[in-house]
Amino acid sequence: MHISLVHSAAAAFGIVLALVTTPASAQCDPVVCANPYGFQNLARAEPLCLFEPVVWVNTKSHVYHVAGSRSYGHTRHGAYLCESEAKSARNRAAPR
Repeated sequence: MHISLVHSAAAAFGIVLALVTTPASAQCDPVVCANPYGFQNLARAEPLCLFEPVVWVNTKSHVYHVAGSRSYGHTRHGAYLCESEAKSARNRAAPR
């Protein structure tokens, strides 16, 4: 029994380690990750961006805004994304 408990703990640790070392964009559901436009709801984007900020991307101008900026969540066309996903989709940071 003791050996199986050690193996179970090692397996659980391996799963946790894999999740921690895997980028947030690779941890999400494929249906969610396939959404190139992000989310209209901040609460849906936050769990996917564990180690980076959630940004608001203006999908018309391809400029993203960080939390606390005037346009964060307030442009007419936009969505919430992880910052790395916004950058990889060739969006640029708004001037600060």
